[in-house]
Amino acid sequence: MTMNHFANSVIVILLLSTYLSSCSGGKEVVQKIDNKSKSLFVENAGYNQDETYSSIKGSVKRLHAMMSGRFVQYTTGSDPKETDYKTWLINDGQDSVIIYHIPIGNPDKEGYWMYNCQVMTSLPNDPLHATISKLEEVDRDTIKAVFYDFPADFKASLPEILEDPKSAFASVYFLALKKSEGQAIPYVRESIISYKGESAWSLADYEGNEGGFVATYFLVRPQMMVFGSCAYDKNKKKLGQTKGERLMKNAMINPGYLK
Repeated sequence: MTMNHFANSVIVILLLSTYLSSCSGGKEVVQKIDNKSKSLFVENAGYNQDETYSSIKGSVKRLHAMMSGRFVQYTTGSDPKETDYKTWLINDGQDSVIIYHIPIGNPDKEGYWMYNCQVMTSLPNDPLHATISKLEEVDRDTIKAVFYDFPADFKASLPEILEDPKSAFASVYFLALKKSEGQAIPYVRESIISYKGESAWSLADYEGNEGGFVATYFLVRPQMMVFGSCAYDKNKKKLGQTKGERLMKNAMINPGYLK
């Protein structure tokens, strides 16, 4: 996988998260975590369970919570027959890729916003790409992810954001941000803790599917997110999809930090 492919694929998967403590069901999680901890992340896998998220009331809050945290990218490689997922390595195997989905803003006043970025392990303080996004409810079962441009005067570094995201974004007036070019991504609820999204279709440009279409699909689960490609023929019949890349959550946002 090339760096160009990396940039294009991760731009669309970088999405949203939420304040777990603002959700019903969050109090129980907070009580299990050391209230004195100032860490943004909780690395104990025992907290990152289905029950943590299924108890959250409200579909937007729940989807936010599932997508929040720190992730590591896994892949099966270029062989379509390969089924084993391994850490995706770049730069001749010297680097893995870390994805951050950090909640920002005040959900009660501004809605559900998130800072999204990815870094290489050798340059942990220098994002390869970063976005700001917002989760908006369409109807009971559909939520769309909308991306926004960074404010021109935003200066906070990644270490400052990870240290205290509230302070780093304190000067940002989220409701005045300009929407980025491109399509929003709708997510449809499959179950209380399972969502599937799909990007806008584009014309296929490869042999065997002339006149057809391709799109990027997304799966959201409490412990991971998946993104890959779908193919449709010229009659809009689905032909199939790739296994997809996995973003495995190795730390969730500390609810105690976000009280």
